[in-house]
Amino acid sequence: RFLLSRGIRKRTILYPTAISTSNVIWIAAMRMEKVDGNVTDDEVSQAFKEVPQA
Repeated sequence: RFLLSRGIRKRTILYPTAISTSNVIWIAAMRMEKVDGNVTDDEVSQAFKEVPQA
């Protein structure tokens, strides 16, 4: 319960900041791996959704 509310708060408050900094770098790295055929679009988008709550 505490973790859930904290995750929601992180998503609402820190999400824009995370998108403009670490997530952009992380997504770029995922896309570079995707070039080698290791990561699919669905995996990238799914992992991207999970990043803000981590």
